[in-house]
Amino acid sequence: MIIRFEQGMDLVVHLRMTGRLLYLDGETQLPKHTTACWKLTNGKKLVFEDTRKFGTLHLVPAGEWEAVSSLKDIGVEPLGAYFTFDYFYQGLQRKTKIKVLLLDQTFIAGLGNIYVDESLFQAGIHPERPADSLSKPEAKRLHQAIRQMVELGVKHRGTSISDYLDGLGHPGEFQNFLAVYQRTAEHCPKCGTPIARIKIGGRSSHFCPNCQRPSD
Repeated sequence: MIIRFEQGMDLVVHLRMTGRLLYLDGETQLPKHTTACWKLTNGKKLVFEDTRKFGTLHLVPAGEWEAVSSLKDIGVEPLGAYFTFDYFYQGLQRKTKIKVLLLDQTFIAGLGNIYVDESLFQAGIHPERPADSLSKPEAKRLHQAIRQMVELGVKHRGTSISDYLDGLGHPGEFQNFLAVYQRTAEHCPKCGTPIARIKIGGRSSHFCPNCQRPSD
């Protein structure tokens, strides 16, 4: 997430697991876990709240944040210009399981467990596949699926399964459109097979055993 200042600087905000930006009235009391607060010229205030304190703030020259983000251990943004297919395919050339790699914030910033599971399902790729085993057509499907899932998440104001709220303090709605995440034993919307759940890299992974078969 980027906030542009008139002074020619961008504030790059990585929410991580529990961070959130809130747009509040100037007189509203600050939330308990406020990390930073900016007073705006319209009398409102922008608050960065983060219960677990994993979120990060980086001030960089305007328009250049992706060029310098590697120095801050932040990967490219999935809806940004730097998330090209060439960048993505080159990054896949490692033995790491694809689910683990997509959760690596130094590779792609902002992809959490929900969006990774949904993207892999959309692309028809098993979460335990080695990243370097994906063919170019499979990689292209996954690249497109990642953009699509993030765009849908933005359109529906995020996914409120536990404590997430949007900038106005309201829950998002993308949880109502999830195909596999936390839908264990429910029927796959594509083929009807029960959704499975396994642990990969210490994280729960939800997938369709029929639509997302391991490679031979």
